[in-house]
Amino acid sequence: MYMAMKNGSTTLLSRLARVAPMPNSAWERAAGSLLRETLHFAAPVAMLCAVLLCPAAAADKPLAAPLSDLIDRAQSGDASSQLRLGEVYATGEELPCNKAEAMKWYRLSASQGNAKAAFLLGFMYEVGDGVPKYSVEAARWYRQAAECGDARAQYLLAAMYARGDGVSKDPAESAKWVLKAAELGNSQAQALLLKEYNAGVGIFSTKADAANWFRKVAAQGSAFAQYQLGIMYSAGDGVAKDGVEALAWLNLSAQTGDHDYVKARNRLEAELGATVALRGQERSRELMAGVAIAIATKESAITAQGGL
Repeated sequence: MYMAMKNGSTTLLSRLARVAPMPNSAWERAAGSLLRETLHFAAPVAMLCAVLLCPAAAADKPLAAPLSDLIDRAQSGDASSQLRLGEVYATGEELPCNKAEAMKWYRLSASQGNAKAAFLLGFMYEVGDGVPKYSVEAARWYRQAAECGDARAQYLLAAMYARGDGVSKDPAESAKWVLKAAELGNSQAQALLLKEYNAGVGIFSTKADAANWFRKVAAQGSAFAQYQLGIMYSAGDGVAKDGVEALAWLNLSAQTGDHDYVKARNRLEAELGATVALRGQERSRELMAGVAIAIATKESAITAQGGL
């Protein structure tokens, strides 16, 4: 499957090269390679389709008391209840599946700033789930959700900018949203970043720019970025080679228990020896203090804003 996608990407790149002018600015040159990867955006869309499509029509049945309460709260204007009622109609959980009703309640919730409701509306328009496909409307709702911090919407909005689907094709804008989604932990965006970086510098202008981005995100507590930054320090890739700093960041990522992160840390410890390993642990504690402060500050800001 990977080879098929790779070959498909190569074919797509050949077609794009014939019709798309070369980007001019340094950022656009860096971001332009994202156009090669538009096929990578198809997989998450297909997976979400399976989740959101209605099951077999639910049989009519009396409303349970909690569902009656949910309807009352939604009708009174509670955005969270409107979202939940939309999901009930979309999935046919406790009421007959009704996509028109689902969209009605999603729209009411999204109009009050609910990011998930906006994302679900965008998705329904993109895939034609209960409504004719309408890419322009999909992009509009994705943008609302993306600007509210929904990483899935950010990634799919990036896809639309990469394809020029519902919006003007804009590799720089696409790259911007991929970076935001990766920073928030979207696995597809993270995988795309690493694929682009390992193939060259990807959407980063230089390896040093990439290192700076990974360092910023690592300092905010991202295990993915901590791991990648550790690998970069161990190889001297975009940064000066530094075994202690490499081990320090790999130690932080390994605290998640992820097998690959732990394996990379242990392998580097064995390679560098006990003395460097101890210094790496000391440096990890220093870094962890800063990460803890960054996480606490971010959580306080989210709480002050009433959550996302």
